[in-house]
Amino acid sequence: MAIKPKRNLKERQPLEPGITNYFLNGEAPARGGPGWELYVSRHFDGGAAIRATWNEHKAALLTEWIRRHPGRRPWAWWEFDTPRTPIEGCEYKLEAQRLQIGGGLPLHRRKAIWPGFAMGIPIAWEDDDEIDDPPTYESEYAFLKRHGLLTATEMKGGERNERS
Repeated sequence: MAIKPKRNLKERQPLEPGITNYFLNGEAPARGGPGWELYVSRHFDGGAAIRATWNEHKAALLTEWIRRHPGRRPWAWWEFDTPRTPIEGCEYKLEAQRLQIGGGLPLHRRKAIWPGFAMGIPIAWEDDDEIDDPPTYESEYAFLKRHGLLTATEMKGGERNERS
């Protein structure tokens, strides 16, 4: 008689599609739909539940993401796992920025405001509607390579991955 293996009680629960999309692309789940409660919880617990869920599922999500998008990382990696730099005299750490290789200056370099970033690129620009010299940044591949964060497979793809 075959014996069924005992189910591990800590077995990972599947992610709701809305949360998967949030982790991969940064898009909020549909209001009131599956995953909405976890998404909204970040406003009440300082992001502890959403970060714990990301940590639980990131290995599988990153493996699949990197297979499909070598040299790039999903939104949640940039949000939760990007390298951070301590700020002297402050409890916060500033997320690593992609190198600017051309164009105008971000707003935090012109005014005394806290810099905000999306996927390593500043989100606020002075006169961004009338900018004549739009900013240009290094690719995600170049950022990951500079920080030693590429997988062996991504490094083998080299230049091909840099253009993707």
